[in-house]
Amino acid sequence: LVRAIRQGRTIFANIKKGVLSCFTSNAAELVVNIGSLVLLSVAGIPLSINVLQLLAIDLLAELFPIAALGWDKEEGETMKQKPRDPKAHILNRRSILDILWCGLVIGGLALLNYLWFFDRHGVNPQDAATDLLYSATTMTYVTIVFCQLVNIAQRRSVHGLFTKYQLSNRYFWIAVLFSIGVVLAITYVPFVSQFFKSGPIGLIDWAFIGAAMLIFLGVREVQRLWGEFRRKDVVEAV
Repeated sequence: LVRAIRQGRTIFANIKKGVLSCFTSNAAELVVNIGSLVLLSVAGIPLSINVLQLLAIDLLAELFPIAALGWDKEEGETMKQKPRDPKAHILNRRSILDILWCGLVIGGLALLNYLWFFDRHGVNPQDAATDLLYSATTMTYVTIVFCQLVNIAQRRSVHGLFTKYQLSNRYFWIAVLFSIGVVLAITYVPFVSQFFKSGPIGLIDWAFIGAAMLIFLGVREVQRLWGEFRRKDVVEAV
């Protein structure tokens, strides 16, 4: 009986990780699309990401890492948790606010990288050549993907990214490497990038993408630590 409860809780936890991760990227895409439409209508700035790149996020880049969460093992705290309310849902007020917050951060960072790309090249987005525009939209696409990979990994453990638990599932990291390979192919392989209307990006561009990842990770870790502090405070008060 204990083994069955442990397995059931582990399966539920893995499903929850996948659902929240998936909706986070959808929220980020929504932020980017709404932001792009506003910039287009107000300033005439071209859309920051195209439809094929959006599909590449959902069907290629994040699909395999999220699927690999199914192989995540039990974490130490699983059996220490209180029994879950059968009426409780994965998507509740708290989780929806978390999804929207993370989506806002990722989407905002992606839009900033898109706009900064033109600024670094000294080009007005309205007058950008097609090749430069393709590279700019690739900045948006890659920023979302890499921040989403950080998001998925960070959600795997209640202790965040910097824990030994992250090494417990080799299939997850194989899936992450595969996703990175897909991103690089869409960015640099000519016949693939032509299909997705993407363009190459340089080392400085990758530095900005790395900065976006670190900012998002910092926000998530601060959020996690604050949550732990509040829970501990409540327990001590009781």
